[in-house]
Amino acid sequence: YEAMNFHLPVVVSDASGCSADLVQPGNNGFVFKEGNIEELASSIKKATESKRDKIQQWELAPRLLFRAIILPLLAVTS
Repeated sequence: YEAMNFHLPVVVSDASGCSADLVQPGNNGFVFKEGNIEELASSIKKATESKRDKIQQWELAPRLLFRAIILPLLAVTS
């Protein structure tokens, strides 16, 4: 969550609990198949080679975190 909060792309495995809810591949990060080292390396390379024009896409991350984590917590406590 920390990387997303700072508008940075994330790289997570498909076994991660957050990959389906928080990561939009190519928009705010990359998902690789668990155990697939080649996909992991490719995802890291894509994340680090992002151009300045991609920065706006990474800005989506905090909104996804808010919708996926904060709003459900608020619903539980109200």
